[in-house]
Amino acid sequence: MHPADNSNNLNNMKRPGFLFCICPDPGFLLEYIRERLGENSGQNWHMHTFWGDEGEAPEGFWSAVTQPDILGGNRAVVLRNADPLPDAFWKALSRHLSGFKKGIWPIFCLEKPWSKQNKPSVPKAISKHKYWEVAKDRGWIWEHPGLTPQTVPGHLKKWAADRGFEFTPEAVRILAADAPADKLGLDRELEKLELYLDPPRKITPTDLTPINSYAELDIFACLKALHEGNTAVVWDKIFAESEKNSDFVFPFIGLLAWETRILWQLRTGQEKEVNLPGFILNQKKGLAAQMNRKHLRALWERILETELRVKTGRQDSTQALEYLVLGIRDIFRPPEKQKQSRTA
Repeated sequence: MHPADNSNNLNNMKRPGFLFCICPDPGFLLEYIRERLGENSGQNWHMHTFWGDEGEAPEGFWSAVTQPDILGGNRAVVLRNADPLPDAFWKALSRHLSGFKKGIWPIFCLEKPWSKQNKPSVPKAISKHKYWEVAKDRGWIWEHPGLTPQTVPGHLKKWAADRGFEFTPEAVRILAADAPADKLGLDRELEKLELYLDPPRKITPTDLTPINSYAELDIFACLKALHEGNTAVVWDKIFAESEKNSDFVFPFIGLLAWETRILWQLRTGQEKEVNLPGFILNQKKGLAAQMNRKHLRALWERILETELRVKTGRQDSTQALEYLVLGIRDIFRPPEKQKQSRTA
């Protein structure tokens, strides 16, 4: 029985049978998914993430979306970057969405950039199936355009209100003009302000000093140098910046995360989503081609662990920067040199 034909069951549900999330901005996307899972926090949902950017069903996806947890747990099966998956996948999906599964919540993320008219593009391979009509009828589709010139001011004002700040109109105008093009990037910039200022207060243009104050530090050049083993050069630049500002570790982490995301996009065939001048794009493509997913996943883990160490007080800023830089160096080192480093 298709969920569209099981109205009594649907009406008693506390959550959708499945969800389609259409948003080109991972920051808003993950925030929304976590909020939805939190609404059902009493059920203790565990998020299992798969990626569709290889153009085929990810390994383990079909069993995750069909087989209940043997211990009775609740599983949210999140399929990121599902747009490239072929017709055969979306056709095969029909039978797996034909009934409500109490302990399994499939969530599909369509992350392609929206059109110039700021409208989402849904592949026909998806929209032609009955489950898409069910999702439309039941309100199981969430859409968000991400950060745009129209949505940035509202995002800034909400961020400020949640923290006891208020932006002056001129500060909003300046930030909106220079803001990163995605939520994660903008929130990293705003995090600098939160560290720099104490609420409650109005934020004026003169308070925006921490924003983009490290533009002279070329993160791509640093990452490239670490990839090539030039650790000393990178450390000299980072140490000079940290001497000027003890909170440098957080903006550095944010910029490094931003650069890593771009390299991930280039390495996984998402070049169209990277809006950069041609000569800069070619440089980054060259470095991305020399990396594999293992490198990039290890980079993400090191970045997140560094942030956690500082925020929990396990390390001070200088120790955390050293941990981060040397860790990145080791990620790119040949295995035999990593072994030598550990036994030295």
